[in-house]
Amino acid sequence: MLRDWLDTDLPHMPGLFDAPDIAANTDTPSPFDADAFLVRIRRCRAQGIVDLAVTRDGEAPLDLVALHVAIGVLGYAIGPAHRGRGVASRSLRLMTLP
Repeated sequence: MLRDWLDTDLPHMPGLFDAPDIAANTDTPSPFDADAFLVRIRRCRAQGIVDLAVTRDGEAPLDLVALHVAIGVLGYAIGPAHRGRGVASRSLRLMTLP
C-alpha cells in the first residue's frame, strides 16, 4: 500500500533512512534528520516530486517510493530491515499501474 508520509512516521524514519548506503547513493544526508526529511518531502510535492511511504497494512512505513513527475523518473529507498523481500519491485509496480 502506498500513502503520504505522516507526522506519526517520524519515529520510523531513522531506521529506514539512516544507513551508509542510502547516504552514499541518494541525497539523504547522514546523520539522518527525520523532521527535516519530512519537511523536504512536503516541499518537493509542490515541485512535482511525489514521495510516498510503502506499507504492508497502511500503518508502519517499510520504505519510500518516489516519482519525479516532470521528468518521469521513479526511485526508491528501502530500509535495511526490509530488503530482499520484493518490497521495491511491488511498490514500483503500484506506481506504474494505470
